Amino acid sequence: MADAAELARMLGGRMATLAPELLPGGRRQAGEWVAGALTGGPGRSLSVRIAGSKAGVWRDFDRGEGGDALALVAAVR
Repeated sequence: MADAAELARMLGGRMATLAPELLPGGRRQAGEWVAGALTGGPGRSLSVRIAGSKAGVWRDFDRGEGGDALALVAAVR
């Protein structure tokens, strides 16, 4: 069974397809998915890395929250 860190890594590897599902009002901008908030609306205050070694790392600059891919899924759901 995978631990939380392994699960976060696996989710991060799928972030290019997962981010649009979690945050449908966002848009791709370079190697990130950008949305307005955890509710998935349009805007630019939330950013999720969708590629590279930091895929899945996110930050909501308005709320001061962030974390890994597993934390993103938990925060959205």
